[in-house]
Amino acid sequence: MPKIIKNGDIVEDYWNYIDPPKGFVAAYTEKTAMQTPAQEAIGAIVSLDHWLSQRTQLLASNTALGIWLEGHSDLSLIIDDLPFFDVIAVYFPAFTDGRGFSLGSQLRERYQFQGELRAIGSLLPDQMYYLHRCGFNAAVTKPKDLQFAREALTDFSHNYQEACGDDNPSL
Repeated sequence: MPKIIKNGDIVEDYWNYIDPPKGFVAAYTEKTAMQTPAQEAIGAIVSLDHWLSQRTQLLASNTALGIWLEGHSDLSLIIDDLPFFDVIAVYFPAFTDGRGFSLGSQLRERYQFQGELRAIGSLLPDQMYYLHRCGFNAAVTKPKDLQFAREALTDFSHNYQEACGDDNPSL
C-alpha cells in the first residue's frame, strides 16, 4: 500500500484516486499498487472535472470525498462545496511550478479549509518545509524520498515572517 507523509508521520494512504493526474501515477505507484483494496479505502479523491460532472452522484454515494486541483484551478467553482471534502490534493506538475503553494495558502487562510490539504506530484524533499508553511499537512513523494522528505519538515528552527497557522514568527 502506498505511503504518504501526514502531520509529520509516514502513514499508509487509504484513499483511492479516481482519474489521477498524468505523471503522478508513475511516481506514486513506484513498486506499489495504485488502488487500495475496496474494504480498506477511506474514500475517493476525484479530479475537478469529475466533481463538476458527477457532483450529485458523488454526494449520493455516501463515501468520503476528496478532490485534486491544479495550480491554475478556479477555486470559485468549489468554494460552496468545501464542506463536502475531507481532503483536497493540490497537484504540482513540476517542482518549479509554485502555483500550488498559493492555492494551498488561499484554501487555508481565505477559505478556512480545515480538512487534509495534500501536496501531490513532482515534489522535492526540500519543499516540505515550505509546503507546511503554506498550510499543507500531507504530501505524497516518491517512496524512496519519504524519510528524507519527512526530516525536511524540521529544516529550519526560526521563521522571519508569519505563515499559515503561525501568528508568532521567530526572530
